[in-house]
Amino acid sequence: MIRTHGIRVRIDWSRFTVGTSVFVPGVDQHDLKLQLRGEARDLGYSVSLRAVAEKGVMGVRMWRLP
Repeated sequence: MIRTHGIRVRIDWSRFTVGTSVFVPGVDQHDLKLQLRGEARDLGYSVSLRAVAEKGVMGVRMWRLP
């Protein structure tokens, strides 16, 4: 389960198909990347992660790779 600032973040992994991305807001981008990478690994997904700011909000964008 992914948490940012104590708030649970739910990702519908079944709809996270190759080539799609998701933005997860959060200030602690390093911790978010660790959590996202770990959950993706547990599901057998390859992902690319990047710390970003979108529309003034800090977070992590994650893309699913083939």
